[in-house]
Amino acid sequence: MVLTKHLTASLRPPSRRLEGDEPDGVPEMADRIVLKAMAREPADRYQSMDELRADLREYLASVGEVERDASDSNIGSSGARLRAPEVATRGDVDRYERTIKRRSWLGIGLLLMLVLGLASVGAYAFRSINPDEFTTHEREPNNTLATATPLLERVPLRGMLGKRVDATAGDSDIYRIDIPPGGGKFIQFSVSRIPNMDLALDLAKAGSSDPVLVVNAGGVGVEERVPSFPVHGSTYYLRVREHVRVGGLPMENVSDEYKVEWSFAEPRMDEERELNDSLELAGKVSVGKPVTGHIGWDRDVDTYCLDGAGGNLHVTVGAVPDVDLRLRVVDTALSKSVTVNEHGLGEGESADVANAAPGTTCFELSAASETSRAPANPRVPYTLTLE
Repeated sequence: MVLTKHLTASLRPPSRRLEGDEPDGVPEMADRIVLKAMAREPADRYQSMDELRADLREYLASVGEVERDASDSNIGSSGARLRAPEVATRGDVDRYERTIKRRSWLGIGLLLMLVLGLASVGAYAFRSINPDEFTTHEREPNNTLATATPLLERVPLRGMLGKRVDATAGDSDIYRIDIPPGGGKFIQFSVSRIPNMDLALDLAKAGSSDPVLVVNAGGVGVEERVPSFPVHGSTYYLRVREHVRVGGLPMENVSDEYKVEWSFAEPRMDEERELNDSLELAGKVSVGKPVTGHIGWDRDVDTYCLDGAGGNLHVTVGAVPDVDLRLRVVDTALSKSVTVNEHGLGEGESADVANAAPGTTCFELSAASETSRAPANPRVPYTLTLE
């Protein structure tokens, strides 16, 4: 429809664009110039730029935008009028286009220089990394602290628990975690599943022969992870091994790889901060401000003490799959406690607490290992709520 109007309908003058065809103040000469410039037949249009320029100058002079006497250009004279603006020639247009092109090429050149500069910085940074530390797979043997494979933050490594050391000891892989100066206070780490193995993780601090954390919550064919753990020092060692039951034999797996990785973690204000496994290290919980946390590993205990207003409270702990939660309410002022475990596997717990007092009424959460299907569940959090 629009195309048909272009081909058949007469062009409406600018002065007649409003509804009702009432003139809107556009001079008649402007109508004439526009209609001639947009004539349907080429022979009826302007035949040169000079012809169009002459009409435009005459129009501008008629509306007082240019002086009629072009020789009078003194702005400071008593009869001063505006100087006639220059009308662009074809040469002016060509020069303008060449300027735009030069600027475009200049912009492209600057962009290329920026890209090359960033590439140089990246190459320098890459060369500054110890080549022995830049890897995507474990480097065997890595079953001692001296041969540990470096594990960079957010760089997953793949490994394999392959051939046994002997008939009673399976393969184990040790990774070195270097905490950079100014790094975070908490880290999270994980190892993906191997179909036929029950994996376990040991985290040890450099200079200590005993692990600060032993993780074995998943079972056979399940990943292991720690959502948040505090670090104090510059170097830690993370060992990946098979958990072998008493009397069992270690397995070999030369076909399935696992993936191990770590990164910094910063708990939110409404999340637990490990280690909070004792009354001395207890976190805080307030009425109307729920706290989330994880029973993250075997024998993990999370402790919170009342902060703020007290009184008669109702305490609720949300359910965690495969874990039988146990709630212990402690009154440190009276040195007494009450353990609540009325519900079973995968269910929450609740209790009413009379005369709860800030700082002395505390809550301990753990898994009832004798009834839980798994000793922990680092994947699904619980929620502790006081009302």
